[in-house]
Amino acid sequence: MAGPVIWPAAEIPGSGHYCFVAVVDQPQDAGPPLPPGPPNFNFDAFRAYVRNQNNVTWRNFKVV
Repeated sequence: MAGPVIWPAAEIPGSGHYCFVAVVDQPQDAGPPLPPGPPNFNFDAFRAYVRNQNNVTWRNFKVV
């Protein structure tokens, strides 16, 4: 189990739209090893990578 994400106030970016992308892997995972990300991170390749990997997630957020 992973602990909390700690984000010091001084490191929070300015107002705007951002994305969290998390890649989680650990030795006891029942699935195959996580493949490396696409060699060319165009938007379609990135979306396919996130969609096709159980251990990758993407969350949009807004800083106001």
